[in-house]
Amino acid sequence: MSDVPGKYKTAGTTMMVAGIFNILWSIFLGVVIFMYASLLAISTLGLGCIFYACMLWPLIPFAMGIAEIVIGAQAMQGKPLSSTKLTSIIGLVVGVINMSLIPIILEIVTLVSLNDDEVAGWLEQHG
Repeated sequence: MSDVPGKYKTAGTTMMVAGIFNILWSIFLGVVIFMYASLLAISTLGLGCIFYACMLWPLIPFAMGIAEIVIGAQAMQGKPLSSTKLTSIIGLVVGVINMSLIPIILEIVTLVSLNDDEVAGWLEQHG
């Protein structure tokens, strides 16, 4: 597919990078939450063990990061996907909820690239 717009491939690249940062952020959150829950469990003589349930929260950016890497890689290869914009919007929401600045910026750049008239027309024609 030689007629793939360059901004579409750029959107795929920024989406992949945002996915990588989401995965790294989820690992950081997991470590911090584990340390905090452990301190609470120790200081309350075991009653604070319920805070280990908060360890499930980092699964949200982790799953979103995997989805962004998969969709972004396909977009970089020039495959027209109708789910690219939706994945980017959900990635932006996850970034805002997790207060993760770098993925927020990258998802905004991705959405700007995907909303370009040339890219939108190409996606309507091929996707």
